[in-house]
Amino acid sequence: MPPCFCSCNPPSTSITKFISDQPFLSMLETKCKTMKDLKKIHAHLIKTGLAKDIIVASRVLAFCATSRGGGGDINYAYLVFSNIEKPNLFTWNTIIRGFSQSSAPEKAISLFVDMLVNSSISPERLTYPSVFKAYTQLGLARDGAQLHGRIVKLGLEFDPFIRNSVIHIRFSQKSDRMKFQVMYKKKKLQILAAQLILGCIHININEVEKNPEYSAALFPLEPA
Repeated sequence: MPPCFCSCNPPSTSITKFISDQPFLSMLETKCKTMKDLKKIHAHLIKTGLAKDIIVASRVLAFCATSRGGGGDINYAYLVFSNIEKPNLFTWNTIIRGFSQSSAPEKAISLFVDMLVNSSISPERLTYPSVFKAYTQLGLARDGAQLHGRIVKLGLEFDPFIRNSVIHIRFSQKSDRMKFQVMYKKKKLQILAAQLILGCIHININEVEKNPEYSAALFPLEPA
């Protein structure tokens, strides 16, 4: 019977050894390029019982949910996730991120709600950017922006991952661009200012050039 790591946070050295000791798991890490490869390896992992291990399941899930260039399959990823008895934070974040980047971003929001209501695992700083992205993909930027209150309550408003997502979702609706006021002190604005400028360039640089009031709205002058 192969060893099983059921802890949510086993030592990284133990994980590395665990992977190196399992030939098919090593192949998943180094040789797997397509879903066809993945399904063959996964079938063997199921046969040997290794697929029930949270580390193994998380590796399979990550490949299916987040691989680029046609290498993944979000529906297969959801099947893998659904068979994990006790999803940990990594697996929750992975499946939510996968759906936020898919053609069904509404599923990311549904999973986020499920995580809040039915899971003993709480969302954290890497969970929220994917949820914001899903709202933006659905054209529901205003609804997504309501999450900002929860972010502030959790004390995550200055986290760079969260802050970038809030900026992006604010810029996703033209009406919000004129209303968006920077809420941080000048000493904390250096990085944020560059991000906001890049946001303007990403949206439409010509629009900003023709409407300088956008810059005034984004960067209100403060007394020295």
